Amino acid sequence: MHSFTFSFDNKNKAVFRMLSAFAGTLAIAVLASEALLRTQVLPQDSYASHVSILETTDRSDVAFGDSRTARGFVAGEGFVNLAFPSEGISHMAWKVERHFAERQPGRVILQADPHLFAAYRLNRRFEPYPEFSAEPAAATGLFVTDPRHRARLPGYWTRFVENGFSLESKVIQTPDGALLSPGDFSDLDPRAQMLQAKKRAITHRAGPSQQVMTAQAEYSKMLDALVERGADVCLVSYPVSQPYLDAVGYASQGHIRFFKGESQRTGARYVDARSAVSNPSFSAIPITSTLKVQRPSPEL
Repeated sequence: MHSFTFSFDNKNKAVFRMLSAFAGTLAIAVLASEALLRTQVLPQDSYASHVSILETTDRSDVAFGDSRTARGFVAGEGFVNLAFPSEGISHMAWKVERHFAERQPGRVILQADPHLFAAYRLNRRFEPYPEFSAEPAAATGLFVTDPRHRARLPGYWTRFVENGFSLESKVIQTPDGALLSPGDFSDLDPRAQMLQAKKRAITHRAGPSQQVMTAQAEYSKMLDALVERGADVCLVSYPVSQPYLDAVGYASQGHIRFFKGESQRTGARYVDARSAVSNPSFSAIPITSTLKVQRPSPEL
């Protein structure tokens, strides 16, 4: 009997020690991640500035989209760039509705790229910015609990270690919302270009047809709302590298036809600038009747 009790107590102690070690490791990981966010990420995070621009701008000429718009369209002539990396059609539609709820739309640029229908985009749950939520989440005091940062923590840590225990963002945000970053895809050797392009093309494969149809309907609804209110809308497929175009092949043609069809259906303008990087004739890309964007550097 005593032997059984002794054995049971030892097992309990072993389990307790294991749980204590796990809890201690978890606490250290949380505190270390919080420190990483506060000292390395937040001081150079463009999201807070983006939210501030979204909240305060009163301009009627606006560009919406993801990183291709944020980095590929340097706002000018009264435009503001409200695009932000990794955002999909649902975020675009939410921003359009919110921004023009109490103001008349003017010239509006909507991104029209096939990868907006990629599976990973369609599977991502849409959540409005918590800063504009009617019922903001209870503050915990820990930035590590922010879903936006929590999802990116593995990437933060990887780059932190690879960069010699330091994070340095080279992104510059303009007062009009554009995110300018250095780098030139053409600096890579041809094989590296091909491999990166193929990897990106795989990531950008379209989702299930039903999800794509739902996303297309949401895009059409957003476009219709703008056109009905008299907006001068331009749909833009942004420049990409030739290796990426080759890797994607004909897989994106159905989505391009959709955007062209929406343009014809609503009378909105459509600019297909995907080949601008490899086409010397694109010295400047006409976006609206009065605005042109200079040919961008050849990035993926």
